[in-house]
Amino acid sequence: MPQQPRCTSTSAIPWGPVWGVCGIAAAILFSYATCRPATESLFLEDYGSEFLPWAWFGVAIAVTVVVGIYSRAAKRIGGAPEGEVVPRLFVRSALWSAGIASALLLACQAEVRGASFALYIWKDVHIVVLVEIVWTFANAVFRISTARWVYGLFCACGSLGGVVGNLVGGQVALAFGTMATLWLCVPTLFLLSVLIWRLRGRLATLLLSGAAVAVSNVGVSGAGVSGAEVSGADGKVPMERQRSYVVWMLVMVASVQVAVALVDYRYNAALEQLFVNVDVRTAMNGRVYAWIEGLALTLQLGTGVLLRGMGVSGTLLLMPTIQLLLVGAAMVVPGFAAAAGSKVGIKSLDYSVARAAKEILYIPLDGALRVRGKAWVDMWAYRVSKGGASLLLGGVVLAGAPFLVGPLTLGCIGLWGIAAWVLGRRFRARVLP
Repeated sequence: MPQQPRCTSTSAIPWGPVWGVCGIAAAILFSYATCRPATESLFLEDYGSEFLPWAWFGVAIAVTVVVGIYSRAAKRIGGAPEGEVVPRLFVRSALWSAGIASALLLACQAEVRGASFALYIWKDVHIVVLVEIVWTFANAVFRISTARWVYGLFCACGSLGGVVGNLVGGQVALAFGTMATLWLCVPTLFLLSVLIWRLRGRLATLLLSGAAVAVSNVGVSGAGVSGAEVSGADGKVPMERQRSYVVWMLVMVASVQVAVALVDYRYNAALEQLFVNVDVRTAMNGRVYAWIEGLALTLQLGTGVLLRGMGVSGTLLLMPTIQLLLVGAAMVVPGFAAAAGSKVGIKSLDYSVARAAKEILYIPLDGALRVRGKAWVDMWAYRVSKGGASLLLGGVVLAGAPFLVGPLTLGCIGLWGIAAWVLGRRFRARVLP
């Protein structure tokens, strides 16, 4: 396969599109951060924590329906030029999200039974749809050599938007009440949809012309906008092999999310056992989440260096290896510190390096498969895996065998590692390492 020019510095990166995606990511996570605490607070007030598993099942059902609708919508407008598909999907999704949120908030104010339950489901479903559409756009525009540098920056800007949203939402809640905080997300979503609609011509141009090719002159074979120029006898990968590639991505995402849920269960059990006082427990839990957010932000800012140094394949394998060591240590030396370490590790990695590396895997795919495949992998499997994990944990609790949680976690991490190895090999076969 002929050698392609590689990015040796950040000077050739198309910073205009990069900062545009950063701004959109920050705005979406700002909106989510304003509504998440308030939505969860309303749910706990009406139903209590013991009803959360039912909400998770509700999320799994809702996201299955939404992804089916999303896939059909993508297929219907897929006849349009590729550059018009993603902007249309985002605008429609954002407007539907704002409309549904408005109806549910009015129902909550009218004290309609079940409104807070439905609002909790909306909160979990709408964010994953909007975030994944933005990643779909990024995967279509940026070449792999550019993505290695900037995908961590996208995650970091999203995190900063979330921090600002949490701070603003808290102040609004204290001044005007929880419902006022929830209403903040509606104008944000509406303004985002208007902005994307007004910029749809420029976005379409970026997608259609291959902005990263025209603007930065960096990349590797298979990393362009169409995603079709990948290795093979005729320079292209058969659709059957691309679908198999997507299936392995689904396996990886599902195994990661089940492992996250199992690690979280072990952590909460250790937290509850060691810190009996509720206030002390809350304070310690806050410290752990502060570590997660701080480490995630540090890793997000360093993702470019790590991806350039280890490559996508090496980074994919590094993630389960680190988590295997952390979970193994928690099993050998049980206690709160080890359980908290495994939680901090898996959460911070999932929010940063693992996310960036996974997104780069989509770039070589055919455009249509990139849109619909991502819907099933990152919208559907990501949320449904949580419901599957709750079923698994429920079975363990009913069987009175909590000691099985550790081995089950190791099994999920092992499956994660296998999927990462397979995907790394196939990725390297399509593009330069």
